[in-house]
Amino acid sequence: TDVPVPIKGVATIGHLQQNLTRVQLLDVRTPEEYDGIIPRLTNPEPGSVCGRIPGSINWDWRLVYGPEGRLKSKMNIIMDIKRIGIMQERPTIVYDFNGARSCTTALLLSRCGYKQVQVYLGSWMEWRKSSMPKQNVRKYG
Repeated sequence: TDVPVPIKGVATIGHLQQNLTRVQLLDVRTPEEYDGIIPRLTNPEPGSVCGRIPGSINWDWRLVYGPEGRLKSKMNIIMDIKRIGIMQERPTIVYDFNGARSCTTALLLSRCGYKQVQVYLGSWMEWRKSSMPKQNVRKYG
C-alpha cells in the first residue's frame, strides 16, 4: 500500500491520535463552540455533534483583533498566547471546525516565533465523526 507523504505544517487524524499527549492542542473556535453549546459559528446544523478534542486549550481566533478591528501587534499576540499556556518551544497543533480559522492562526503563530506549528485540517468536522474521545459532547438543536 502507498503511504501518504506528510505535508509540512499539516497534521492528519492519525498523527494527532499518535501524538495527542505529546503536543499542545490549540482550539481556535469560539468559546461557545469549545464548550459544546454550538457545533460551528455559522449555520449550525441541528443534530450536529458539539464538543472538543480532549486536552485542547481554547483561544478564540477573534482575539487576534483589537477593539478597532485591526490585527493586534506581534507582541500583544505573543503575550495573549503565552498567557493561556501555549509555549513556543513545544509542538503545537491548531484546529477549528473546518480548517480556515486554524490556518490563519497557525500562520500568525509561526510569524510570532513558534517553530513547530501544524494545522489539523480534518479539524472538529472530522474528529466529531470518529471514534476518538471527545469532551463536552452533545447534539445541537
